[in-house]
Amino acid sequence: MAESRTLYISRDKQEARSKETLKMLLTKGTELDKVDALWQVVKEMGMGVNHQDLLLTLTMFIPKAKDKRLIALFYLFMEGVSIEDEQGNLKDEILMVCNMIRSHLNHPNEHVRTKAIRLVSRFRNPSIFDALKTPLAENIGHTNHFVRLAAYLALRALMGRRETAVVFEDVFSGMKEGIVSERDPICLAEGYKIIEEIDKDAALSIYHAMKDTSNEELKMCFLNSAERLQDVERIAEMSTREESRSIGLEASVLLIKLGASEEHVKLAVDNLLEMSNEYLDAGSKLKIVRACEDARKRGRCTFEGVGLKLAKFLSASTARVNILLSREILAFVLKILVIIEAKDLFSYLLRQFNESATKEVGGVSGDKIFFLSALKEMVCLYKIQDPEFTEAVVDLLGSNLPELALEAVEYLDSLLSLEAQSPKDVLTQIISKIDAIKYGKILRKVLGLIKKHADKDIALLVVTAMFDALSSKKESVLGGLEAKELESSKIFPGVTIASFLLGMCKYLDYCRDSEEKNKLRVEIISTAMKVCAIGKKSGSLDESSRVALLKVAKFLSSSTYARDLSSTAHAQSSDPEETRPRPQALSARPLFSLIRETESTKKPSRVEAFAQKQTAASLSKIRSVFQLSSIVDPLYCECTITCNRTEIVLDILLVNQTDTYLENVEFDIVTSSNIKVIAIPSISAIREHSAQTLTATLIMEESDAGYIGGIITAGRIGRDDFFSQNLQEIRFELTDMLKEKSIEKDAFKDRWGVLLWENFYTLSLNGHRHTLNQIAEAITEVTKGTVIDTRTREKGAIRASNGKDPEILVKNIFTTTSQGADLFINAMLHKTETGVVASFRIRGEKCRVVKSLCHLVSKTLKALAART
Repeated sequence: MAESRTLYISRDKQEARSKETLKMLLTKGTELDKVDALWQVVKEMGMGVNHQDLLLTLTMFIPKAKDKRLIALFYLFMEGVSIEDEQGNLKDEILMVCNMIRSHLNHPNEHVRTKAIRLVSRFRNPSIFDALKTPLAENIGHTNHFVRLAAYLALRALMGRRETAVVFEDVFSGMKEGIVSERDPICLAEGYKIIEEIDKDAALSIYHAMKDTSNEELKMCFLNSAERLQDVERIAEMSTREESRSIGLEASVLLIKLGASEEHVKLAVDNLLEMSNEYLDAGSKLKIVRACEDARKRGRCTFEGVGLKLAKFLSASTARVNILLSREILAFVLKILVIIEAKDLFSYLLRQFNESATKEVGGVSGDKIFFLSALKEMVCLYKIQDPEFTEAVVDLLGSNLPELALEAVEYLDSLLSLEAQSPKDVLTQIISKIDAIKYGKILRKVLGLIKKHADKDIALLVVTAMFDALSSKKESVLGGLEAKELESSKIFPGVTIASFLLGMCKYLDYCRDSEEKNKLRVEIISTAMKVCAIGKKSGSLDESSRVALLKVAKFLSSSTYARDLSSTAHAQSSDPEETRPRPQALSARPLFSLIRETESTKKPSRVEAFAQKQTAASLSKIRSVFQLSSIVDPLYCECTITCNRTEIVLDILLVNQTDTYLENVEFDIVTSSNIKVIAIPSISAIREHSAQTLTATLIMEESDAGYIGGIITAGRIGRDDFFSQNLQEIRFELTDMLKEKSIEKDAFKDRWGVLLWENFYTLSLNGHRHTLNQIAEAITEVTKGTVIDTRTREKGAIRASNGKDPEILVKNIFTTTSQGADLFINAMLHKTETGVVASFRIRGEKCRVVKSLCHLVSKTLKALAART
């Protein structure tokens, strides 16, 4: 019998009564007092209060009660108490009200009758049905369908028990004959389920007699019955004959799942493809696609020539409502698509892209973004391109929607990466739209794209276009720099522009003609100085942008660099390979390349000596170096991170890249709650173009995700003003703190019972894309754990090993942190019809560490669930 739940919401203003008061009201109160008291009892039982001791009190007066409210509340009370003793026999209190229950089975009020039937369905003692069987069976023919449904559910529960099944054998024979005349669809379906569980032959005869019925509930029962019996022929018959779209869909999906022959699978696929011409909801489309994917994985069908038909599922409305479904459909279509259909699919996606509406204000055009990403995949896989569409995508760089403009950049990057594609034409179109870009993030992406695919001609063209865009006064990033006040949400793009111009400087070495080289150099200097002047005039220029732009201009205009350009022009080699920049070794760290012009070439500065110092190429040391600021910031800062059991030590290198003597350089370090700063590092003064080192020590109180960040403040000698600079955050994850450790099996069990903190996490993974062993290995790997004990159930046998394909897998996993916090994991995974259910109990001595490890397990499982 299906379990039912009832939710009651109460807002009583009076105070709750004690148990003694309730018992007194139920014994000596009026009918109204008893209703009020019993209502409070039912509410308290719903909140977990045990009122089992009131059962005897209620059975003393309930048989004489006439108020239907009081009778209904009594049956609600009975749903929350135990009606059997420890030996499985009915309690004496229940026997006292047996006659009342028998009379209520024939009560004129259908609600009272229904509640009495529900209570009788819980009885397990067959002797009590000598008096209750006949009135219970008579409710099958009641005029009210609610009463009939309750009777069918009760009989299904009673006939499903071994103790009471024999009692109702004669009732079952009568029900088989009368079920055909049942007109309520739900009652008919419940009656068929009872017959199917007891007599398979009778259920099959009902199917043949009523297979043309219009009752969808009964048809679904027929379908479920055929699935349990693995009756492929019946499923095939229903899929071809069925007029209902929902039943036909389920039948075709089952036929693909169970079909043993290619003929059955092909029949089901044809039925599903016919549905693709109708309007289907997202759930139906998902079922069709996953059924076809399952058939393809098992080799039941190759799906030749059906890719375009399934692509019809990809509509603007589907992409707008459920973009995840659209991506799953596209992924499957691309798997089965043949090459000759690629152009047709590209045309279809392009048509859908053009028909989808773009919301320029107040929303995100999800459908347009999806179709643009789909066309990008077609470009990468099949190298298909359309010049007119490329122009349309370039125009999207100036869109008011940053998401759409960002997807346009990704498409253009994929297009330019094609070997057969000449990048100059596309880059020229992109450069022509550089004055229309409205967001700084898009400008950074576009400049990075140009830097990736540019040559010396493109370098000159883009720098010139940037110079002209600064005077365009358009509503864009570059055109809006002349505004008197920059919006608070926007950042002055000086560092971005300086970094890009510095990247364009490498193309000076590719210029053979000294005039051409000088022209590019002048354009870069002019653009840098113009950006700096516009920012200073508008008051938006920050210190980092000023230093970066002036460094680029000063670097290119220095006499040393001018002599290098002159000597390079005379010493050009005829071989173009010799003009290309040489790759640097890993140990040659590209630090502080913009500082060298102020020092003598004969005597290197301390910064150059530090950068040129040869050290052992330790991979662990390289990995632990963290850059706290950009190389074009006024104060360049990086650190080496060392972690031990209790401390985090930061060995900080600070470089003054300004032309000013700075004093009172202080670090204002901000950390998460589990990291404490012992001493705040500071420097009294630092000279221009010089470096100093200092150490900061922090204590990690608990192993958990955390961060270290802050700002640097410094003052200029002889001035009253100070400037501040943000530091890049150093983020620590729990995975950085975990390390492998082993423990004995008995010690694991002993400590498990005394640990204070526990987190429980469970997740259902749909499909069978991952085996139980793969899921357990993924969790063991990410937690750096050691498997202490293993139990599996495979083909009915329980083993202490992983097994090949177990049905149930249980593992005890142990891991620890750098701070010595031991963590214990009990993993239980089992297969279901729809996929895998993974449950994890995590225990430890510290609450925060246990919670963080639970988040890590959750993140890993969700990543596995999303992986195709």
